[in-house]
Amino acid sequence: MLAPKSIVVSCDNFWIGGRETFIESNVGLLRAHGVEHVSLMATSIDNPRAAEVFDECVEIPPQIIGSQAALALMDQLVDRFKPDFVWAHHYGLPLSMLLASRHGLKVHVTMHGPPLSMGRYQGAEAIAFVKLLCRGGSFSCVSEEIAQQVSSLPGQHQPLAVIPNRVPIPVKTELSKISKGPIRFLMMARQSKLDHLRQSLLCVAAFARAGCKVEMEIVTGVNLVTADASRSASGWRHCLRLFGRKWLGFHPSVWRVLSRVRIRPMSPSVAKALKGCDVVLGMGRVVLEGLAHSKPAILVGYDAIIDRVTPENFAALQQTNFSGRGQRPNAIKDIISSTLAELRNGEEQQKLQGMVALNASWPTLQGLIAEIMNAEPPKRLSDEEQKSLVAALSETADEAVMNVLSKAESELYMALTR
Repeated sequence: MLAPKSIVVSCDNFWIGGRETFIESNVGLLRAHGVEHVSLMATSIDNPRAAEVFDECVEIPPQIIGSQAALALMDQLVDRFKPDFVWAHHYGLPLSMLLASRHGLKVHVTMHGPPLSMGRYQGAEAIAFVKLLCRGGSFSCVSEEIAQQVSSLPGQHQPLAVIPNRVPIPVKTELSKISKGPIRFLMMARQSKLDHLRQSLLCVAAFARAGCKVEMEIVTGVNLVTADASRSASGWRHCLRLFGRKWLGFHPSVWRVLSRVRIRPMSPSVAKALKGCDVVLGMGRVVLEGLAHSKPAILVGYDAIIDRVTPENFAALQQTNFSGRGQRPNAIKDIISSTLAELRNGEEQQKLQGMVALNASWPTLQGLIAEIMNAEPPKRLSDEEQKSLVAALSETADEAVMNVLSKAESELYMALTR
């Protein structure tokens, strides 16, 4: 099968974060594979690099998905660039399924998280996922955990590939070591998830209770920073202004370190964000980026402080794409002692940097991308298999999510099920 020459990459929002960096790094692989034109179609595009990475960017806001205006934008994209392949990144399946169904395009989905999790799957998203699997669309995943979950659904759905995050290794890095100064923590997060932020602050507060001098910088997405997104701010007054009464639920120990917290907007340059920090806090790609820059990294999930990443637990944490899902948290006192030992000795940082490089080498990814581009589409499911799949997903998803659709989602449902 000939490789496509024109591709549409689709997702829900294209911000500054792990998924966006994953997409950007793989666009280069697409071009190396012979793809001549790569368009982006998303519900919102807030990343300034989008115009540099893609040949064309089309924004279709959520409120018009399924409308004639959205369909007209898709038709214009197809008429101008004649794409023959849609690479959809979850979350964002409704857009890609509408485009593929309307114009008869081959579609491939890369799953960046579990199929149904954390209430993020709205009705239309679940319908689009069902439609994809029923029509025989192919998919890949970013971790073994997701591959196993999707493979367990009725119909024997096997991913074409598990595509790990590729994080470039800087030419020159300096080992993180401390003497008598404060430990400078950097918490990077694309989204302002309050639970994730709370766990990161609790982690820093635990170091402070253990007698460490601490400073913390929070670098996060546009939805955390106030109207003047170009400015950073520090201290508990700014935290209160951003989150209001939600901060009152924080542990008292957190309040004691808020005066040493600085908040600033995410920068497209990871190296710039990491400069000057000693320890990285976060999850997903953030962990790998910290390790690539020779920074000790503590994996912080949405509901727990999991552990410092070490050569011994790297492979296990990689199974869930460094999300912390299903991992038993280590004792905080052990995390503190392990981190302090590494900051004194710096023995593991180069080894971990090498493991990040092996995690997704360029030749390996080239082979995976070629497999995705050239693969024959899977066969369509039989009627019985489709019924079993829909029943399984209906049982897995929250009932309200599956049954309550907004007006826009109802229009999309009609478009997807024609």
